Amino acid sequence: MKKINSIIIVGSSGSGKTTLVNGLRTKKYADKVVVPRRYITRPQRQGDDLIENIHITKEEFEQKLKAGEIDPAWTRELENGRLEQYGFVPIEPGDNRLRIYSGNNAFLRDINSSVQKILNNAQVVVCMAQPEKRTSRLGDRSPDMSESERSVRLSDSGADALEFDNIEIIETTNLSPADGQKALQDLMQQYA
Repeated sequence: MKKINSIIIVGSSGSGKTTLVNGLRTKKYADKVVVPRRYITRPQRQGDDLIENIHITKEEFEQKLKAGEIDPAWTRELENGRLEQYGFVPIEPGDNRLRIYSGNNAFLRDINSSVQKILNNAQVVVCMAQPEKRTSRLGDRSPDMSESERSVRLSDSGADALEFDNIEIIETTNLSPADGQKALQDLMQQYA
């Protein structure tokens, strides 16, 4: 049985990943978990969570990646072949708290060495929501998103994530934010 030191929350845009993880960004969990911030190369939008995300240019991303200031990292293809890069601020090697990573479905699709290193000792949690709920949430969160990008994000159901072995699913369609956060907190207690 492998030792779990990370929980990776993946899911489609609008499935509720950020809301679930925000329930762990509290004093109550500060000694149990570490939630690294995420770098993103796309421009900041109106409803972006700036506690979770740091928006940088592709050039800055490449510099930080080469300097070891981003780990793990992955790429996501959006509309018209546009590629955006994502990655996390590295966690200090001596930090033994449970690591909580939240990423889009491309995290599981871009199995490079930095992602594989995390997956080796991780529990994958797939956050799911029905398409109409995701559409509503994405519209509320990012009203300034282009229709072509919105279409690509909504077409990604994340069903391929369900093919991974030993996953947990949190279905958020009918959960309040507090109930979704409790579901993740309960699951996290098994490992922290």
